[in-house]
Amino acid sequence: MTRLSRKIFLAVLLVLSITGSALAGLQNFTLYNYSGRTISRILLNPSRLPTWNTDNDLFTGRYPLGDRDSALVKINTYPDDRLWDMRVYYTNDTYEEWTELDLFEIYNIAIDESGTIYWNF
Repeated sequence: MTRLSRKIFLAVLLVLSITGSALAGLQNFTLYNYSGRTISRILLNPSRLPTWNTDNDLFTGRYPLGDRDSALVKINTYPDDRLWDMRVYYTNDTYEEWTELDLFEIYNIAIDESGTIYWNF
């Protein structure tokens, strides 16, 4: 490898490492509830984990999220994980679940009455 090639290679590695560090922790998003129901709990887990971690329950004991309300969801754990699973519990103890949400790319999520989610609208 020539000196110039080595310098270009190192420069590319530096840019990639800076970009990766800048993206880490950007999983926060706003959740809009248009489900027609009240959300009592929301669980978020990195998609790579096999089971749900109830420590990642973002609503219990804080407040329910009523229909037509929104809330900023801040993720303080696993800052380098890009893909997340989300489980939303309603006050009637039913839940809906979505997998592999790219929270580096998604900055808002809306849940409609059919349980479909939309993002970045």
